[in-house]
Amino acid sequence: MSDEESLHSEEVEVTEALVRTRRGVSVVWLVPIFAAVIAGGLWLQALRASGPLVTVVFDDGSSLEAGKTKVQYDGVEVGRIETVNLSADLATVITTIQLDSSAARMAQEGAEYWVVRPTIGIGGVSGLETLVSGSYIGVVPGRGSDKRSFTGVGQPPMSATRIPGLQLHLTSKSLASLEVGSPVAFRQIQVGEITGYVLREDRSGVDLTLVVYDRHKHLVREESRFYNASGVDVTLGGSGLKVETQSVAAMLLGGVSFLTPTGDSAGSAVADGAQFVLHSDLAAVRRERRIRMGLTIILESAALGSIKKGDPVSYREVEVGEVLKAALAAESANVLVHVNIWPKYTALVRENSVFWNASGVKAHFGLFSGLDLSMESLESLIAGGVAFATPDEPGPRVANGASFRIATKSEDNWLSWAPKIGRVVDTVIRAPVRAVKKSVEVMDPGKGEASMPEVAAEPAPDGEPVPQAHTPQRHGGRHRGL
Repeated sequence: MSDEESLHSEEVEVTEALVRTRRGVSVVWLVPIFAAVIAGGLWLQALRASGPLVTVVFDDGSSLEAGKTKVQYDGVEVGRIETVNLSADLATVITTIQLDSSAARMAQEGAEYWVVRPTIGIGGVSGLETLVSGSYIGVVPGRGSDKRSFTGVGQPPMSATRIPGLQLHLTSKSLASLEVGSPVAFRQIQVGEITGYVLREDRSGVDLTLVVYDRHKHLVREESRFYNASGVDVTLGGSGLKVETQSVAAMLLGGVSFLTPTGDSAGSAVADGAQFVLHSDLAAVRRERRIRMGLTIILESAALGSIKKGDPVSYREVEVGEVLKAALAAESANVLVHVNIWPKYTALVRENSVFWNASGVKAHFGLFSGLDLSMESLESLIAGGVAFATPDEPGPRVANGASFRIATKSEDNWLSWAPKIGRVVDTVIRAPVRAVKKSVEVMDPGKGEASMPEVAAEPAPDGEPVPQAHTPQRHGGRHRGL
């Protein structure tokens, strides 16, 4: 076979390649599909884990960072700030907060937000943990309908306080030197602290919150009285300069004190949220107690003269009460002066008692006797006020609201009256009450006043307890009057 034939035969044996088309998806495409499924699952899981998105407006945005600042409730993170922006008028800072699904109640009516930063003040140091972790948003849950917009508060609300004890509200005309952390004292022993304050919505005063520690909460009763114990009280009167101070801590840090009567007069125990009035000082508490337990009567006069609110009411130049207020009568024909007689002296006021204006100097000119000047004591001349006397034969006692005419000056015979009333009458009136109380103590010893000596009232001015039965003094076989 020639070479040409051999080559031709080889060409004949060559066959064409068979091309087959593969059906289905390549394995390579499964990788991005699988990744997309995983990403979608993670997105759905994150969507389920996230809670509501809320907007909170703060006065100050310092130390707040988007994506970093946490929202905490009771030390547990429940959300995080998403954005921080200025308002259109540049006056406030608007933040959006993404809450966790477990924090749905933080997006309800009544929820409150505030910024926790490290602070140093005269009342102490707070927020020290933020020096390491940074500032965060504190929150307390609400209980109302759903809400998505809030305004941040400056101080943590009382509901955020976790100090075990009795939670109380105080109403005051002003904050004075009080602040969060100021001590609450009983007999100059700290038994609690101020936990917050807020300006009243009508701007008429300040509402404070405080906690009395668990071991001391039995000291607070219905008849307890709270007063501002900060600083030094200085009183200048006819008797001289009087300076009264509280403990050194109260002078430096400010604080609130309270006192509670003894025995049944203290009233029942109070529950969380009970509200009391914060008096300006201890003198205001004593005054309120004297007025409440004393005798309030009305004096009618054609003109007010020099009488004014706060003037003393005196009996034989001894102060026994005060002028509460003065106002025109309904028909505007007379002036009505409301006065209060302190509990210890109520027995002196009888139906036939006489009252007169004790202020100023009185002059009388006679043709033959010349000019006659008369006045009360120097202190009465300076302070003004009202005086009264009761005849030798006293009439029946009067009740609250009794009315008397007030004379412009006293008559000579009024000052010579010496009725046999005072301690004897007071003792007779109070004797039945004292006897009943003693009978109860005999029936159940240990439940009288001695069983709770730590709950005691402060003494009234000059160290005289108010009210209390008086022991008659005997001189020559007779009871001695005033």
